[in-house]
Amino acid sequence: MGSVPHVQQSVRWTGWTLLVWLVFSGARSAVATLQVEGSLFWMTPHGDVAVGHHGVSGTRVDLADDLGCDSAVTVAGGQIVVGDVHQLGLEVNRFSVSEETRLGRTIRFYDKTYPVSSLVESSLDMTLVKAFYRFTPGTSLARGGYMVGVQYVSAEVEAAASSVGSARGDVKSPMPFIGVYFASYPLPFLGFQATACGSRWDLGEVSASYVDIEVRLEMEFVLGSFMGIGYRYVGLDVEDDDLPAEADVVLSGPVIYAGWEW
Repeated sequence: MGSVPHVQQSVRWTGWTLLVWLVFSGARSAVATLQVEGSLFWMTPHGDVAVGHHGVSGTRVDLADDLGCDSAVTVAGGQIVVGDVHQLGLEVNRFSVSEETRLGRTIRFYDKTYPVSSLVESSLDMTLVKAFYRFTPGTSLARGGYMVGVQYVSAEVEAAASSVGSARGDVKSPMPFIGVYFASYPLPFLGFQATACGSRWDLGEVSASYVDIEVRLEMEFVLGSFMGIGYRYVGLDVEDDDLPAEADVVLSGPVIYAGWEW
């Protein structure tokens, strides 16, 4: 009878060991062929935009100082990656921000002129779509390589005042890019990832530069699930001589994400 407590204790420890193994069983598979994730990116947009009309340049409008867009915005996004060493991926992020502010100077935007002290309602809508190929040889301990792809940017800015009316302008551009990728999982359930990509180019009436840097700390759980935290910096500078229009915008802040891989 004296051995019963010992047996119960052994069973208890075995149960806890099994639970820990189930939770932290995740060494990132070296042969995963599908990854799906969702993310939330808390960022504050910085920079300026200018939208002209019929060849007449608009005023360079600062997002924070002129339009009052100085608060953090939640960007909802998602990504799907197919493949192991050779990977194809698609990522989509979109956000919308609107503010009301009283102008401290006269601003020309598209075909409207908003005088100083006008109460202006403004909005910024941006969609980022990234399609890429990524070559990542290596093992779960360390793997890395290069990536190439296209980042499509669609940004729409609108301003409205009761005394003047509303005006809307947009900038849309595909941006081919190259970059590097690195991932390391020194522990079966804990890993680190880093991505850096960008480009600068001119095509017809559109010139653009783009940089995207992200670092992540990731934890894996049972059944291929994972979640992590990170920090991301996205810089976009687009000029379209047709309107003309310009957008020089930086998006940066913390990121959380979660998903599954098979």
